[in-house]
Amino acid sequence: MELVQRNALTDNHALVYLVNSDSDLNEANLLDNQYKYLESVKSKIEEPGALRFCHFNNYPIWSVFIFSDPMKKDMDKFESYRLNGVEIQKWANAHKIEELALINLTESNDCLLKTVEGLALSSYQFLPYFSEIDKKKNSLQKVAAECDDQTALDELGVMIEAVCR
Repeated sequence: MELVQRNALTDNHALVYLVNSDSDLNEANLLDNQYKYLESVKSKIEEPGALRFCHFNNYPIWSVFIFSDPMKKDMDKFESYRLNGVEIQKWANAHKIEELALINLTESNDCLLKTVEGLALSSYQFLPYFSEIDKKKNSLQKVAAECDDQTALDELGVMIEAVCR
C-alpha cells in the first residue's frame, strides 16, 4: 500500500468519509436518497458494539462512511480509528478496490491519521513464504489522504513505506 496525493488516483477509486456527526454529512454533497439511506442505517450504527460503517455504490465509485463514536475518550477513540482502518482494508479486499481517497469531515487530524495508520498496519502481508501470492495479495494499492498537518502525514507515509515494502 502506498500513501499518495489525491491527484495521483484514477477516476475509479472509492471515497471513504470520516464523519463525527450529522452536520459533517452536509459537507459530503450527498443526494437526497443517499442522505435518507444514511439516516435509515444510522440507528443500527448507533447500537452499542455495532460496526460504525456504512457503504453504497455510486457506480463506478463506492462511497463509504465511517462514523466515530463521540462518547469515547481520546485513547479509546484512537484505537477505534485504527480499527476503522482495519475494517476499510477488509472491505477493500472484499470488493477488489485498488485505490481509495480518505476524506476527513471531522475537525480532528487524529481521526484521519489514526485511520490511515490502522489501514497501513493491517495491509502488511508476509507473502514471500506463500505459494499462491496472487490469491493472497491485498487489492488495495493506493490511498490518498489530505491533512492540515502535512508533517504528520509525511511521517505516516514513511512509516507505511517501511512497513509495506
